[in-house]
This record gives sequence, structure tokens and C-alpha cells, in this order.
Amino acid sequence: MPITKAIAKGKQALVQMENNSNFPEPVPAIAEVWQTVAKLEDLQRTIAIGNHIAVTLRNSQFTVFKQQLSMLVTYVNWKAGGDLAKLQSSGFEFAKHANRLPVPGKVQYIKFHSYAVDGECRLYWSAAKGRKQYVIQKTESPADIASWETVGATTDNTFNVAGFTRGQTIYFRVAAIGTAGRSPWSDLAKTTVQ
Repeated sequence: MPITKAIAKGKQALVQMENNSNFPEPVPAIAEVWQTVAKLEDLQRTIAIGNHIAVTLRNSQFTVFKQQLSMLVTYVNWKAGGDLAKLQSSGFEFAKHANRLPVPGKVQYIKFHSYAVDGECRLYWSAAKGRKQYVIQKTESPADIASWETVGATTDNTFNVAGFTRGQTIYFRVAAIGTAGRSPWSDLAKTTVQ
């Protein structure tokens, strides 16, 4: 598919995702993807007036755009939970038989590595089979279901977290997200920030 057509299709989905109550906390944020679109369109205009040096930059930015859309599609699949109306409200096109794929396995063996910088650490875990990305949540009160907050998503099995104070005890959990849905949450991992 030509880049201009792919950008146009992506923009249509972004318009439908904006303020969509079915998908309240998209990962990545819609505003972040719109910034990528703006950069892509600027580079397309630069190329159109004869600056072919911008082709490499445009191609790199297009790769970022495709990765962001892929993460959004995975998020939409997870949040929709198989509800066709919700899936259609996202503006993305979905395969008819995606639900035949298995849900990814539970994330295992979450570990921490503390950095010398106060309030930062890296989470890492074993890769889950069938996953497209992982979503990471944190809380200080694991028994309070409403206190769990999504801190990010990644396609890797590592994630840097920051913004904590020394001595603070934080609980994390990770879920794998694949085409067929979300895995169960991992067992809780607890760390006291150094």
C-alpha cells in the first residue's frame, strides 16, 4: 500500500478513536500518533518539492507510524473483548477469524533492576508466546482494584519506570496482549524504590 494511502487510512481510524468511550486510555496516546502523522505529512511535502534527502527520514517516521498503529490495534482488540460493535467503532479493519488464535500465555518471572538515579527501575519478564505487546500497570494498594494505573505498553519484555520516591513500595503487574485478546495478569511483583 502506498504511504499516502496508509497515512489516510490511519488518519480515519485516529478520528474515530479520538474521544471514543469504548477506548478511554489508548496506548500509545492518540495525540502522540497525530504528532507522528504531522511529521510524516511535512516530510511528504518536503519530498514533493524535490528534497529527496528527506526520503530516509520519512521512511523512518513511517515505520514509527506503523508501529504505533499496530499497538493501537492490539489495544483495541484487548479492550473490545470480541465485541464487534466496539471493534467497528475504532475505525480499524479486523480479520474475520482473529478469535481463532489463542490468547497469549500469562507473563512470568517479573524482575527488577534499580538504577543509580533515584526513583527509576527497569522491569523485565519472560516473553509470553503469542503476544504482540505487553501492558504494564502499577499501584501502591494491590487490593484496591480501582487503584491500578496503566503506566505504559511495550513490544519488548522490558520496561523502564520512573517518577517514584526513595522508599516507596510499588506493585506491578503485566499482561500480554495478542490478536485474540489479553492474557491473565501476571503475579504481582513488589519493589521498594532505592
